[in-house]
Amino acid sequence: MEKELRSTILFNAYKKEVFTTSNGYKSMQKRLRSHWKIQSLKDEITPEKLIGVKLWITAGPREKFTAAEMLWLEMCIISISILKKL
Repeated sequence: MEKELRSTILFNAYKKEVFTTSNGYKSMQKRLRSHWKIQSLKDEITPEKLIGVKLWITAGPREKFTAAEMLWLEMCIISISILKKL
């Protein structure tokens, strides 16, 4: 039950990032695992995949994001900034 209540940190691995959970963030991932649910995103970014994610990390993507991915990320940032103003 407790594990289901933990928030999720999502590491992007779809754009051939320089750093991943197994290369570059391995020790940080091990420390965070006790309090957070750690996942790697190896598919295209969609709204469904970001549901419940508290932190999305992409570190040095080597490929460009698609227009749809950029639009979705922009909408997320706008909605967060609106919520902070309330």
